[in-house]
Amino acid sequence: MSEKSVEAAAELSAKDLKEKKEKVEEKASRKERKKEVVECLLPWRCWWVEANSQPDTAPSSGPQRRRRMELRRKKKKLLRTEKRKMKGKKKMRKKKMMTTKGPR
Repeated sequence: MSEKSVEAAAELSAKDLKEKKEKVEEKASRKERKKEVVECLLPWRCWWVEANSQPDTAPSSGPQRRRRMELRRKKKKLLRTEKRKMKGKKKMRKKKMMTTKGPR
């Protein structure tokens, strides 16, 4: 290799090192800023003040009801053609399983 190419390679590697150092420093400063945000304390509250501020409500509904409500919200409107198809059909109830009493 000629001297010029060696010098050029050395300059490039020096630039790369500088860029890498800058990136590492930026990352470190970002992490420190995040820590500062996390470390800042929220205003202190007493538990009895919080208890008084919240209105007395009924206990939260069970997971089954919550699941049913989620399903209800997710239902999409049917297209007009699908509505027409459904019009002729009767709503069928789920049939309960028959249990036999005594020996067969």
